Amino acid sequence: MFARSGGDDIAMGTGCTAVSAIITPDKIYVGNSGDSRCIVGVKEGGAIKAVALSEDHKPDNAGEKARIEKAGGFVEENRVKGILNLSRSLGDLEYKQDPNLRPDDQMITCVPEIKTYDMSSEVEFVFLACDGIWDCLTNQQAAEFIHERINKVNDTSYKPSSIVAEMFDKIIATSVAASGGIGCDNMTAVVVKLL
Repeated sequence: MFARSGGDDIAMGTGCTAVSAIITPDKIYVGNSGDSRCIVGVKEGGAIKAVALSEDHKPDNAGEKARIEKAGGFVEENRVKGILNLSRSLGDLEYKQDPNLRPDDQMITCVPEIKTYDMSSEVEFVFLACDGIWDCLTNQQAAEFIHERINKVNDTSYKPSSIVAEMFDKIIATSVAASGGIGCDNMTAVVVKLL
């Protein structure tokens, strides 16, 4: 368990999400804790299909809500205790203080959900991104955006990071007031082109 140091420890009230992928010759393994997300772009004829390899961990998801309530919490307006809008994270230690519960039974857990996907020659890319991206684009929109640009990477002057830069230029809000907050959240993303 976590010991407080003078009550001012920032880790008590802050946290982050995490998504990761391990790519092997025959499988993709994805671990997710929170509302960051991983998709793969799968070629279907001349088109691309987004396949989600993670699920956003939100407090109103049935399994997440059951764990929160069993740990003594509640969900109000899709927020844990009316405050936190996700149900898994790293940090957020104030929700992980019950010494009688295992880490995966705490109100908020950092324990990731693991999914696997069979690798094939049809998998064109893996895309990992935090929630700021997914506030602006659907899985399919992101996959199509990447697919339209991924083969430019063969040109040595164009890198996978250029795809992310173009995406950010498209979706980052130019005005907080005009956007209603959409496109104002933090944004981090990685494109992995599979050869």
